[in-house]
Amino acid sequence: AVRELRGKVVALTADSFTENDSVVLSTVGQSASGRMMPPTEMLRLQLASQGCQLQLDGRDRVVALPHCTCRAIARK
Repeated sequence: AVRELRGKVVALTADSFTENDSVVLSTVGQSASGRMMPPTEMLRLQLASQGCQLQLDGRDRVVALPHCTCRAIARK
């Protein structure tokens, strides 16, 4: 599902979404000024009326996770 959103393979750990609903994806890149910058993207696990889905922040596209079970988390 993440590969479908990003266009490349991303390895997530087994506990990626156990503490909260988001995971920070980062890669090292080079800015226009020549400095090496760590670009980041936020991957969110969401509970929608149709079930679980993943979405990258700032993008409209979502990918359904039909074989997953998720539940709302309690906010502190």
